[in-house]
Amino acid sequence: MVTCLQLNLLPLALEELRKDPFAEGDMYVGDLLMTVLREAKTPKAELKRIVATAIARLGELDDVDREELEPRLRQAYERL
Repeated sequence: MVTCLQLNLLPLALEELRKDPFAEGDMYVGDLLMTVLREAKTPKAELKRIVATAIARLGELDDVDREELEPRLRQAYERL
């Protein structure tokens, strides 16, 4: 079953994530990426590049956000 996210929102989300892997929705820094990783049927190579960029840029985040996101990003990278 193809969801609304996959048809309409995923291309927009990926475009935003290519520019800023830490793009925020309403919840927390990086929540868009976490949602795409959890919900989308995106080619793994594309997501792995975005996650690798996010990991490389973790130093740009404040300590709280970095501590929250780093383990989740590394786990996601390993799964991809």
